Amino acid sequence: MKSLPPSVNFSWDDVEICVLASELGSLSAVARHTSLSVATVGRRIDRLEAAIGATLFHRHPGGLSPVVGTAALLERAGEVARSMQDFWQAARVHAAGGTGNVTLSTIETIATHVLAPRLNALRRAHPGIEVTLLASHRITSLARHVADLAIRVVRPHEPDVVGRRVGTFSMSLFAHPDYIDEYGPIDADHLSAHTVVAYQQAFDRIPEQRWLLSRMEDNGPSFRVSSLAALREVIRSGVGIGILPSFMRGDEFIDCAPDNNLPARELWLVMREESRAVPRIRAVADFAAAAVQEVLVEGA
Repeated sequence: MKSLPPSVNFSWDDVEICVLASELGSLSAVARHTSLSVATVGRRIDRLEAAIGATLFHRHPGGLSPVVGTAALLERAGEVARSMQDFWQAARVHAAGGTGNVTLSTIETIATHVLAPRLNALRRAHPGIEVTLLASHRITSLARHVADLAIRVVRPHEPDVVGRRVGTFSMSLFAHPDYIDEYGPIDADHLSAHTVVAYQQAFDRIPEQRWLLSRMEDNGPSFRVSSLAALREVIRSGVGIGILPSFMRGDEFIDCAPDNNLPARELWLVMREESRAVPRIRAVADFAAAAVQEVLVEGA
């Protein structure tokens, strides 16, 4: 990229002053708009005219008027001024972007089993970033700035929100070995004789719960819980069986329905479109995506 000739000596502020002069039509109007003196505004215009070797304005008692033939040049000056404003805005965002708080919303499963165990790695890489981790079954509003970004199990549909799929995970019916030792092999298509652990009734319409309830005939679950953590612990105690994400299986559980037809759940990383340019949000987004992919590979 070519640099300016050595003889050219002006400030980018001079360009903005000339743009204002063409819009407002007088030195005094520009002075009021910028809180500069009339003399300073005049010197700024003189300096830019000297730098380019051309007169841009006629000065007359009524104010200023562009010289004939300079309209296109002043239009280009306006483009330059706007570009410089955009640059400084982006620079300020970048300067502050590596520090500060980022609020990440996701479901409890991802918050507790994927992100929380790996936050130390994020802290080492970005010590200036503070993370607020919101674990909720509800879809947190990004438009209202309740959160900066989110990992969801549904594709985003809000305006001005962008998202990308970062992985999928399967689910299955699991039991603790103690339960199998006591009750024997489990036929996953006929669960009415078993002690079943399920979410509370508010979640009866989600795909995995419908799958589970459809195999219980007229019986209902023996235990209802309100959280994944409680569900996992009840199954872990050996008292009953239930559905868990496959990546949470570990060595503690036996898959009782390896050939089930439960649909895989997609994970979407979503944020406001404007947030993609904010370094601290981008850093947390990259961390979250990498953590999801790491766990899903390990749990495959």
